[in-house]
Amino acid sequence: MRILIAEDDDGVAFTLTALIKRVGKHEIDWAKNGREAINLFFSDNKYDFIITDYNMPEANGIVFSKSIRDVDREIPIIVFTGNHFEVNDAVEEYSIENIIVCDKTDINTLIEFLKTYDRNNNYLS
Repeated sequence: MRILIAEDDDGVAFTLTALIKRVGKHEIDWAKNGREAINLFFSDNKYDFIITDYNMPEANGIVFSKSIRDVDREIPIIVFTGNHFEVNDAVEEYSIENIIVCDKTDINTLIEFLKTYDRNNNYLS
């Protein structure tokens, strides 16, 4: 599975990458800000899964998610954040559908989701 991680904190991105690679043989691209994430997604829209931080420079995770939803309504997007309530409000305000908000303290939810999702957008269990 090909995954795009949008995260401005090097430590969080490194940890996410290491944990995801332990789950399976995934190809991971990393963007350090929202604008870079948008550019990566639109230059090579062959991602199976998106994980994005909410608070990032240049474009936040909601702006990034909205730009994806404008062209792809199916790709799984997880907003990985420490600001759960603000993100839920923004998701509702911008009417972004099919998005999962995951608290950064709950890495197990993210990992379990990845374990049950395959490259053909099918849940395994």
